[in-house]
Amino acid sequence: MRIIGSLAIVWFCASLAMGADRTVRRSGVMREGPGSFFPVVKTLESGTVVGLEETRGNWVRGRVGEVSGWIAQLTFEGVSAGVDYSGMIHSEKAVVISSVDIAAASKGLFEANYAESHKVDFARVDALEQLQLPPSLVSSIVQSLPPTNPRLLQGLPAPVFANNVIIRQDAEQLLGRALTATLLSAGFVDTPDTIAYVNAVAAVVGSKTPRYDITFRVALTADDGINGFGLPGGNVVISRGLLNKVHSEAELACQIGHEIAHVTLYHGLREFQKRSTHRLTDSGFDELNKAVSELAQSNSGDGTKDDPFAELNGLTGDTSQDAVEANMTRVANTSYLTIIGKRARADELEADLYGAAYAAAAGYDPQAMITYLERVRDDGVGQDTFRHHPAIQDRIEALRDGIRRYRLVAGRPVLHTERFMEQTARLRGLKEGM
Repeated sequence: MRIIGSLAIVWFCASLAMGADRTVRRSGVMREGPGSFFPVVKTLESGTVVGLEETRGNWVRGRVGEVSGWIAQLTFEGVSAGVDYSGMIHSEKAVVISSVDIAAASKGLFEANYAESHKVDFARVDALEQLQLPPSLVSSIVQSLPPTNPRLLQGLPAPVFANNVIIRQDAEQLLGRALTATLLSAGFVDTPDTIAYVNAVAAVVGSKTPRYDITFRVALTADDGINGFGLPGGNVVISRGLLNKVHSEAELACQIGHEIAHVTLYHGLREFQKRSTHRLTDSGFDELNKAVSELAQSNSGDGTKDDPFAELNGLTGDTSQDAVEANMTRVANTSYLTIIGKRARADELEADLYGAAYAAAAGYDPQAMITYLERVRDDGVGQDTFRHHPAIQDRIEALRDGIRRYRLVAGRPVLHTERFMEQTARLRGLKEGM
């Protein structure tokens, strides 16, 4: 009788949730399916009321008017009013990317100026971001992976820069587009099947991260060096040379996980703790929220405020459009130099551990990260390619310790070597025929 009563309570609670309304707490999107790789069907602004229909993992199916689709649970999580933070404030102080928080309003001008000054082509970035994955491809990969412990990531240590980088997601994506355009100057590898496969693996791994709501896209460049870059906003750039060193899908998942970790842990933005940032207390954030709200009112046409950010100039600097443009360019340039230049030792070791953990959470063998590093070491790829990284042997030893300490190997994780070789055969054939 007690069991029947419990089941009745569960059913009653579920029925209450079904058809209930929830309010979007930060801007997001509604997608065709429960995953960030599905096409967007509607943009959702903060304050939008959504009628709930179904919950599946981290995703909720809802309806707004006549439009129905899937929304990430994160969209309904509370954030400070008026400001759409990618990182949540859990500490007393946080690093704020200055006036970049309002830079998305000048997107067109920023990209035009950046393209002109850096001689880059944003068309390549547009092509990458327009890539659509067949849901069946992602689904087939997911179904081939073993079930994993959903709490596997909870035991990991707190990231070095957890919760202290705050930037609007649209501004972060804008920065990522600029950096992606710079890195794609060498051009793409033209192997559509391989690109789709690599992006499907990225979708599976990315779905296990704390930033599962953003779309991780992978560009393959025609570069035979061993290079990989995780960029703000979710774009990942890896070279043909790196992919040719990979021998299994698990190794690929770990390498993609490593680059995704740089994104989820905001490594490309950490340098702004030293440059063009300001540490603000909670009272500072209250002022920022008020100013953003006033900016929204002035943009609505009432014209009551000439410069709603005037009171914040002492905290965040000049917020005129010219200043925002200059600041965005400075942020992009500094972030680019940080990403392609010297990475902090802690960042690389952290990305190794979290990349392996993300892959493990998807069902892959995290020890594939070690196998890959050992191959790179044994093949003599070393000091020049990884001169800004910790020594490869140090990375291997740190990974072994981390995988053991945080129990990342559980059940029967897979490698999927044959599938990887099959899916990348054309790419490797092109390389051999050159």
